[in-house]
Amino acid sequence: MAKSKEKIQALNLRKKGWSIKDIAHKLRVSPGSVSKWCQGILLTKKQKDRLHEKMVKRGHSGRIAGARTNQLKRQELIQKQEDLARTMISHIGDRDLLTVGTALYWAEGGKTDHFSFTNSDVEMIKMMIEFLERVLKVERNRFVLRLSVNEVYEGDVPKMIKHWSKELNISKASFRKTSIIKVHNKKKYGHRGKYNGILTLRITKSTDIKYLVLGLIKALKHAGVAQGLERTFHKRQVAGSIPAAGTN
Repeated sequence: MAKSKEKIQALNLRKKGWSIKDIAHKLRVSPGSVSKWCQGILLTKKQKDRLHEKMVKRGHSGRIAGARTNQLKRQELIQKQEDLARTMISHIGDRDLLTVGTALYWAEGGKTDHFSFTNSDVEMIKMMIEFLERVLKVERNRFVLRLSVNEVYEGDVPKMIKHWSKELNISKASFRKTSIIKVHNKKKYGHRGKYNGILTLRITKSTDIKYLVLGLIKALKHAGVAQGLERTFHKRQVAGSIPAAGTN
């Protein structure tokens, strides 16, 4: 009798345009039973359209909820890794700064006529200045700065120089004539204030500094290769592929 009562309720709900899944959920029976009971009922086009629309909305809501869950997981992971990173780099000593500055110049520095370091990242420029002043003992009055700007933003040059001057705590008098790049800029900035050009940091009479930094890069290369070979040799020796010293 219980089943007959549920079947009658299922038939009535189906005639009203309910979905098989919703009926099963309301009556707490299996979707298979509901489908069998209601197989003879044909829905109108309006009812079918309404069910389809409801299904689409559910799917959209599910995707939004899933995206939100993934976003929260990603944010939690980012925060966790940032916290870990802070424990790994809690303080940068002179020895660390020597390595960092050398590696930065190896990647982004000029290798030809004179010392020059070019980048659009203000924090990277700050790190290079810290390396020069704190490790190499270069006085700030020897810094010469030149801004390179795409011609589209030529009218914003005074604001950009003011921005760099304030961020680096360097007088505007240290800036030389801005270099205007007459090439179509493919990258579009939604907010003009986000674009501040590319800055080149140079040092007056910098031949000695340039050769010193290039020497540091060379030493860093050799140190890295030597340590890598030493680790490889040790691993192979432990594995038994290379005999220990003094053995036949």
